[in-house]
This record gives sequence, structure tokens and C-alpha cells, in this order.
Amino acid sequence: MKNYIIENNQLQKKPFRYMWMTVTVAMWLFFVYLWLPLISLFAWWLGFKTFYYQMVTLNGFSGFLDLFSIYVGIIVLMSSLLVAWALLENSRFKNRGRRISLNHVTLEDTAQHFKVNISRLNQARDAKKITVEFRANGEIERLI
Repeated sequence: MKNYIIENNQLQKKPFRYMWMTVTVAMWLFFVYLWLPLISLFAWWLGFKTFYYQMVTLNGFSGFLDLFSIYVGIIVLMSSLLVAWALLENSRFKNRGRRISLNHVTLEDTAQHFKVNISRLNQARDAKKITVEFRANGEIERLI
């Protein structure tokens, strides 16, 4: 008995196995996609039968009409609350800036804060890789 790769997929390399697994899953999904119109038709028929049974046979439409005013009242109440909340928030934040601009920190300010020479700080800023060692009090000890 011969061991062919097609019969024993463990003999295939992993990328090929994963590729064919992906192709297989995609084809199954496509097959299910082809059945969607029939599935939708069945679901529509089932929904229509259920609707007809609930609304016509069991006279559910009269129950709906009895509750209709309550439904409308709840919808109006919820909408009114949302509109009132939106108006309240609008009045609270109407003319306020949403973001406060921060003061721009200059290179001189940074050099003064960390007690570093400006030219050395410029070199560090332009470097691709730097190492900074700090003292316990937060000052820069070495800038490499």
C-alpha cells in the first residue's frame, strides 16, 4: 500500500495544508450561500404561517389594537426623554470649546527642564536610537 500525499495530508507541508483547508471552508460557505434563497423562502413561509395563526386565527390583532395606545405612549415618552436630554446637553456645552489647546513646549523649555545642553538635545532628537539614564530625582544623568 502506497502513501500518496493526496490520501495522507500530513505528508503535505503546512502552508499547503492551510491553503487547502481555507479553500475547502470557502467552498462550503459558497455552497451554503447558494442555498440561501431556498432557506429564505422557507423562513418567509414559516413567518407568514405564524403571523396568520397569531393575528387571524387567535384574533391577536384586536389585542394589538388594545395595546396600541400604550405602545404609542411609551414611544412618545422615550423620544421626549431623549430630546430633553439632548437639549440639556446642548445647553450645557453650547459655546464651549471641546478641546483646550495646550501651550507649545519649546526645545529650550525642554532643555531647561531636564538641564541638558540644547545642541545635545537636538542631536538626541535627530538620532535613530538613544539611551537616557535618569537620576533618582528625575534629572537626566546621561544621554547617549
